[in-house]
Amino acid sequence: YVAGAQLRASAVCGADAPRVLQLPVATAYDAPNERFTVVVTYPRDPCRVAADGTIPDDDAATVTLVETLPPSAYPPGQVVHRDIAPPARM
Repeated sequence: YVAGAQLRASAVCGADAPRVLQLPVATAYDAPNERFTVVVTYPRDPCRVAADGTIPDDDAATVTLVETLPPSAYPPGQVVHRDIAPPARM
């Protein structure tokens, strides 16, 4: 999975105009272990970001977030059946 984020910063680094930063986001899901991994790339120095919002390779840094889903409340394969009463007006 690939996604992205975009931030608009008001007049940073001595510029007169707002600057747009593009933050590439890569995600992965490990189904057998029910683990999500997200890697966000960001600039070490936002003043070096190109006019189009891209981050120079030598200024890019990453942060990695990993989360494992909690175990399911229901055992695998268990059928869940719920009867829902219709509204009184029906």
